[in-house]
Amino acid sequence: MKQQSNKDSSIRNRLSFNDRHPFVVPVVTLFGLLVISLFGFLFLGGSTVEPNDTKVLQLHVDGRKQSIPSRAKTVGEALKRIDVRLSPEDIVEPSVDTPIVEQEFSINVYRARPVTIVDEKGQKTQIKTAETVTNIVAKEAGYDLYPEDKIDVITPAQSLQEGIIGVQMVIDRAIPVKMNLYGTTYEIRTHAETVGELAKERSVSFDEASILPAPETPIEKDQVVFVTEPGKQIATSEEEIPFETEKSDDPGLTSGETQVRVEGSAGRKAIVYEIGPNGDKTVLQEVVITAPVKRVIVRGTKSATPNVSVASDKARLLAQAGIPADQHSSADYIISKESGWRPGARSANNCIGLGQRCNAQILISACPSWETDAVCQLNHFNSYAVGRYGSWNEAYNFWSVNHWW
Repeated sequence: MKQQSNKDSSIRNRLSFNDRHPFVVPVVTLFGLLVISLFGFLFLGGSTVEPNDTKVLQLHVDGRKQSIPSRAKTVGEALKRIDVRLSPEDIVEPSVDTPIVEQEFSINVYRARPVTIVDEKGQKTQIKTAETVTNIVAKEAGYDLYPEDKIDVITPAQSLQEGIIGVQMVIDRAIPVKMNLYGTTYEIRTHAETVGELAKERSVSFDEASILPAPETPIEKDQVVFVTEPGKQIATSEEEIPFETEKSDDPGLTSGETQVRVEGSAGRKAIVYEIGPNGDKTVLQEVVITAPVKRVIVRGTKSATPNVSVASDKARLLAQAGIPADQHSSADYIISKESGWRPGARSANNCIGLGQRCNAQILISACPSWETDAVCQLNHFNSYAVGRYGSWNEAYNFWSVNHWW
């Protein structure tokens, strides 16, 4: 009984202490947690993460578009984190080793799919590719094409009826023919079915007496077609047909970067002259011997923005711009809020740059390479902060109240 009485007394004492000091336990617990957190930070390699370390990725993959937050440093790391698995044939734009430096960053993944190439003999070659340009696909499969060759695309639904999975590309070869044009022989390729169609295809003017064989004669491989002009003195010359260049924008490439998607090649044409009695030449016609191939170039449109999301980089740039160290935190705060430290940032209202200059031409005139020149921009916005508010610290006070500056 005495032992039980002592135990009851101890309990009453503890309850009495807790009643007198209700906040002791929560405070001690909180203090303990803070000590443990500090220990982990100092001795276990802890590190702080700034808010703008998180980027917004605009991901296009498998025909779907989604926006996801990520702290990944490279494209490959970002795809790995969200379990986007790549095959060696897939195309990723930009490449997997590209650093993610912009607050909003686009990644395109083009999945490889099976493609069956059917040549002129009916032989089939299957490859897996993400390429969509038919000539490039054929080249990947080991086929060399002439400019006059065609490729017919058969959809997966149609191919499946033949027991073939994926897209089919059927090579329709042009027929090699020799055309003797007023005494000069040219090797050409054509899809024309008759001699007359060939002449019209090449813009050759003729009559029944000036072309052999007859216009209705079917075209055969390596056939020779003669075009003459009885009673006239004729001369021919050959000239190059320059190829055209087609350019298109690619948001996956950095601004200033270009890639040649299709190599161009010059064509050839024969020019037919009539020689007059005094030796003067009159052009009778021009005949395309080989058609030129258009060159296709893609140009990057993505801003080449340096990575200024790390604190040490910010401090270095602010110092290079001559901003005093005691104003760095205020300048960092304003720039982080205005642009996320993206030199190439542009708002819907066409405000641009680190500090979002809304009269864009003023910043462009001050910094011609404003999209990549962070130091020039900081110099510009430093003049603005000091001239309008007296210092970055005063600008920070204004921004804190008004949320603009």
